[in-house]
Amino acid sequence: MLGAALFLLPLTACQKDDLLKPGDVESNVLVVGYVSDAEFAQNPIELDGEALAREWGGALDPERPILQVRVSREDGAGDPGDPLYVSIKAVYTQTHLYMLFQWADDDPNVFKDALEYIGEDLRFGSGCYPPLATDASWRRLPEDEDRLSVVFEMEPSGDDLGSFAEQGCQTACHVGSNPTFGGIDRGRLDVWQWLSTRTNPPRDLFERTENPNFPLRGYPGYLEDYVIDAQVGLAPDPGSPSWRLNTAEGTRHPIFVYKVNDDIPFGSEGCRNEFQADCLKNNGLDEFYLFRDNVTNVYAEFSECDTLNEAVLPQGREPRRWKPAIPEIPGDIGDLVTGYWYTYARGSRADVKGKGAWSDDEFRWTLEIGRRLDTGNPADDVIFAGEPGEEIPFAIAIFDNSGAVHRGSVAQVLRFGPKTSSATARHDGEVPR
Repeated sequence: MLGAALFLLPLTACQKDDLLKPGDVESNVLVVGYVSDAEFAQNPIELDGEALAREWGGALDPERPILQVRVSREDGAGDPGDPLYVSIKAVYTQTHLYMLFQWADDDPNVFKDALEYIGEDLRFGSGCYPPLATDASWRRLPEDEDRLSVVFEMEPSGDDLGSFAEQGCQTACHVGSNPTFGGIDRGRLDVWQWLSTRTNPPRDLFERTENPNFPLRGYPGYLEDYVIDAQVGLAPDPGSPSWRLNTAEGTRHPIFVYKVNDDIPFGSEGCRNEFQADCLKNNGLDEFYLFRDNVTNVYAEFSECDTLNEAVLPQGREPRRWKPAIPEIPGDIGDLVTGYWYTYARGSRADVKGKGAWSDDEFRWTLEIGRRLDTGNPADDVIFAGEPGEEIPFAIAIFDNSGAVHRGSVAQVLRFGPKTSSATARHDGEVPR
């Protein structure tokens, strides 16, 4: 939960790259194992960032092997560190493709653009405070966010010289190229981008016991969904994203903060959940996050008289008036407000769903992604036929606390395996490491 992540991050961590390095046999082919409808009904893949063997199969399952992908500065941009290895598994059903990613990271960066209160200590005062809703009382944290991008070839280039299928991220993922992503005569590419701050939080909107494809309360987090066009570079799919900036352009004070009055009880007039779910406290999210079921609803903006911080972290503390950092306490920070507010993605931009979770035992991210094989949007998305033997070129890139500096892979191949299932290879528990 956010409180633990915010206040209990380890001060030092040993990155466990050795756990993810490839064995003696190297390959760039990710074999997608088939899961029948009956088997999936018994062991559905829940997009919650928890890799279970009953969902993904054992480590030695020949129909669902783990592909170790090397990502490095040579195939990405600007990172002088040693290469990383990303573990990937994939399965498909009659209708969906699911992908599992794991990679080492010393600590999670999940507070991109978070807003820290730096004004007067209001805990010992009363009444309104005129500077409260101005830039003078706030600063934007310098932290960015962790990211993973998966890039699929939709249409190949006119020739194979320097093509995406041959070189992967060397042709598509370089900062400073023109366009930034993609290049002339490099074909069309479909990009799925997971963002640890902006696309991850909404996953907690529904109960874990619900069908992850058709939940009763909300939906999993939505990955960003882009198309790379040789003429315009990287462009979002039609629709709207699941996040909105919580500051006005050119400012650094929040537009909204969490308020108990925004939590209208279920069944009362004006309940804001258009999916008819219970109107839980902050729609079931940690109070640091702000969720809006319907972006057209009107919410009161933050003002100089909102002196009560109703989302004090760590979770469980009583609401109190705003507190800045206390200089006498090393490392202390002021009260925080999210830099974004969240809603449901719309249109073709809502095609890819998933959730990432960071392990403080193994210092790594686990990310689970799901998407329909055929979204019905061939202009914006790669369309998977889901037939045995089908191959799609792809590449991945890892971003550590950055939106620019990253490590990318050479070209990989997504190959759909035969439509047989090996249920004996699946059992309860985590995926063996």
